[in-house]
Amino acid sequence: MKPDGADRADVGVPSEETDAETDEPAVGRERGEDVRPR
Repeated sequence: MKPDGADRADVGVPSEETDAETDEPAVGRERGEDVRPR
């Protein structure tokens, strides 16, 4: 796992938005769909 700092710099969004973006793909994967952050 990347440190939060590196992740935030990569995405370029606040930590709150980063968490939400990380949550969405995880939910899609559980359904068996290939969901990836844009």
